[in-house]
Amino acid sequence: MKASFIYHLFFLLFLSLRWLSEVSAAPVGIPYSDDVLVLESRQPAPAGKAAPKAAAPASKAPPKAVAPASKSSVQNTALLKDAADFMKWMTTNVPKHQVMFYSGRTKINGKFVTAHEKMSEFEKKFKVSSLVTLMVKAGLPAYPPAWRQSPEWDEVSRGLAATSSGVVRVLLGRDVIESSVWHRIEHNTLKANKKVSGIELYVLKEDGTFAPLFKAKI
Repeated sequence: MKASFIYHLFFLLFLSLRWLSEVSAAPVGIPYSDDVLVLESRQPAPAGKAAPKAAAPASKAPPKAVAPASKSSVQNTALLKDAADFMKWMTTNVPKHQVMFYSGRTKINGKFVTAHEKMSEFEKKFKVSSLVTLMVKAGLPAYPPAWRQSPEWDEVSRGLAATSSGVVRVLLGRDVIESSVWHRIEHNTLKANKKVSGIELYVLKEDGTFAPLFKAKI
């Protein structure tokens, strides 16, 4: 009886250790719920009324974005010619009210689907253009091979956020990692861009649809 008890005790200990190892190996993301307002509109409040404050979620505060790279580090980085040319192209060719950003993933029917995979559908629905679509319009390949191990993606993402104007739209998955371009660069750059009057933030839901977390008036 004593031996049987010890055997069961060790078996339960084994299951607990296995469960802990699986949890620690899981990807770490930032959950977004439908009641989280991540960004506020720059629209002025009606006369005589104070601007409404974004409601804080019941249990958790909105995730804080990581500060973007300093200007000095960007200036010291020599970009490939095609990226530098595209940065210049964006200064005069990014349409007002027609830009989107995306990041993260959502588990749909037991499988993770990224916001990138839903990008084209989102573009058609809201008549907006992503960074990749604008690159193709400028005559670049959608995913230049030479950019994979270089700073080009970070800098053109920063460039798009800096040259956007009017209301921009953002599609986020339920999980957005801290090291994403959205958190490191795009989020803060958009907030600092005075030409951006508001941001419409959408989440990719578990049924594959887009739900507004925050809608800004144009």
